[in-house]
Amino acid sequence: CARTYREAMYEAGTPTLGLAVGDIQVLQQRLTAARARFTRPITEEAYGGVGASIDDGCGNILNLHQDA
Repeated sequence: CARTYREAMYEAGTPTLGLAVGDIQVLQQRLTAARARFTRPITEEAYGGVGASIDDGCGNILNLHQDA
């Protein structure tokens, strides 16, 4: 069932959706001010760019990525 899958992905810390962003630093400031909870801080990615993950408040982890 989809619910079981989503819960397993969340427990494993695996993002269920990836979003490309223009300026991850500015977005982090805005989301933090709005009380979003980051599950992974901004980190340089081995494949290029930087990424971070947030809890969307509905049981999903979203991956944010900015190209280099």
